[in-house]
Amino acid sequence: MAVWIEESPTGRAECRICHKLINKGEKRVGEDDTWYGFWSPRYYHLKCWIRQNKEFIKDLLQALRENGFEVDLDGKA
Repeated sequence: MAVWIEESPTGRAECRICHKLINKGEKRVGEDDTWYGFWSPRYYHLKCWIRQNKEFIKDLLQALRENGFEVDLDGKA
C-alpha cells in the first residue's frame, strides 16, 4: 500500500478519521485503496493520520535507527 503527503488541491476531500473536510492547501495524507476493483485514494488530515498510526511511526523510526539510518527530525544535521 502506498502512502503519500500532499497539499489538498481543492478542499473537497473528507478525512476518513474525523469526517471533516480537508481545507484547500492543507497537508493531507493519502493512501491507496480499491473500491469494487477500482483505485480510489483515502485521505486524512495529517494530524489525524499521525494519531492513528503513532505506534507504526515509532516502530519505523526505531527500525531505521537500529539499521544505521540517521533520523534527524529537526532538520539541523
